[in-house]
Amino acid sequence: MCGDLNANFLIGSNITLQSVLLLQSYNMFHTVDFPTGTSSVSSTATDVIFIDYSRINSFKILSVINDLADQDALFLVINNILGPQKHVRTE
Repeated sequence: MCGDLNANFLIGSNITLQSVLLLQSYNMFHTVDFPTGTSSVSSTATDVIFIDYSRINSFKILSVINDLADQDALFLVINNILGPQKHVRTE
């Protein structure tokens, strides 16, 4: 899941903690730990990506600087997606 949640995940506020705990209950974990928006006086991480570690083996998140908004874009590179396990019946 990705998007702009309008909560700064760089600080440990009550709303960010509630969001993280709620999504962890669905096996989704917060992955963006760097600023996605910066100004001369502050930096924020309101753009977030939550992933299910049991389905994604290896990934990288990159910040893409653009001139269209006050926040950087996020680029998710997934190296290995783990599909559902097939159970083989042996007799």
